[in-house]
Amino acid sequence: MKRNTKEDILIAALNLFAEKGFDGVSVRDIAEEVGIRQSSLYKHYESKQDIFDNILIRMEEQYQRMTLEVRAPQGAMQDVAKAYEIITTEELKEIARGMFFYWTESDYASRFRKMLLVEQYKSEEKSRLYHEYLTDGPLKFMAELFRLLVERECFIQEDWEFLALEFYSPIIFLMARYDSGAEREVIIRQLNQHIEHFAAHYRKD
Repeated sequence: MKRNTKEDILIAALNLFAEKGFDGVSVRDIAEEVGIRQSSLYKHYESKQDIFDNILIRMEEQYQRMTLEVRAPQGAMQDVAKAYEIITTEELKEIARGMFFYWTESDYASRFRKMLLVEQYKSEEKSRLYHEYLTDGPLKFMAELFRLLVERECFIQEDWEFLALEFYSPIIFLMARYDSGAEREVIIRQLNQHIEHFAAHYRKD
């Protein structure tokens, strides 16, 4: 099977960025990790920043595929809200588990997340990306979703930004626990319990 050097460079760079940080890695380091000459690397990417930009493109492509694979509702927010209006708690748990383990177990996504976790303190660009993917972005999406669900009287009358925080905060905390070595079975149980409790407390019958 023919080697995909362009892809190998992305994977090697992401691994190194997650381990040493963006500034701690040179183009030479990436080339050595792949097992090619630095001059050969430049046939595929113009610079280290170009490699990083292509990591972002690949990340977005993978994320979109993942949302389809876990059967997360797609489309305009009104359509997404309609889908979540009739979704069962068991289906919601399946979606949550799929997304959770994508960010924690997928080689690409987990290293991307860990890279941004560290790099957010060193770079405005990386900080923006971290919040876009893992804090402010998800919270903004969920707040709008819960606003529509409250308006449709599917959820109790509650501040939708609070609902977003209430739903998402334990998930981020569980990611940190899983990164620290918590057992997978324990995390699954606690994630399921969180979804069940949230649905029972805020969702109307």
